[in-house]
Amino acid sequence: MIKKQYFIGFVIVSLIILIGFGLRLSTLNRVVDLQGLMIESLEKELDRSVDLNEELGKNLKTYEDIVDDYKTLVEDLEARSKNLEEDLSYYEVFDYYDRMDNSLGKNATMIIESNLLEKSDIIVLHEDSPWDMFFTDVRVLTNSLAIGFFEDGHASGYGIYEYKINEKNEIEWLVIYERMTH
Repeated sequence: MIKKQYFIGFVIVSLIILIGFGLRLSTLNRVVDLQGLMIESLEKELDRSVDLNEELGKNLKTYEDIVDDYKTLVEDLEARSKNLEEDLSYYEVFDYYDRMDNSLGKNATMIIESNLLEKSDIIVLHEDSPWDMFFTDVRVLTNSLAIGFFEDGHASGYGIYEYKINEKNEIEWLVIYERMTH
């Protein structure tokens, strides 16, 4: 009888251990499942991070390209600025011409431009037009050349004119080139 009781006790304890072990095993299975889900989630996050990193790399490359383009643009503008300074030094001759004591006075350029504006009769192409041509704008180009833009209300053009100041301080004009544009 004692053996029977031991045997029953043994079976009960074994069942309790098995039930506990089974519960523990199912808990471990749940933990393993949760860890698997966490691993999948972390892998997805890692994939997203890799994608974002690649996109940032592309954006960085684009930014670097923009910076390079900007540097090239700045270099080009600096070169143009230098060329413009050289060009302007050429035109300082006319400032000097206006400042020097010449027969037309200190505003020689303005006097020359005003004179050509009044001389619409020298427009050679005027003869081809039934209307009267007149100058709309005149600019002194050099110490002997000017450009004049003219029109008659229907047609327009431009011309290059040579000028010189004679002994009587009068400006004499010679047509070098004229062209109708409209």
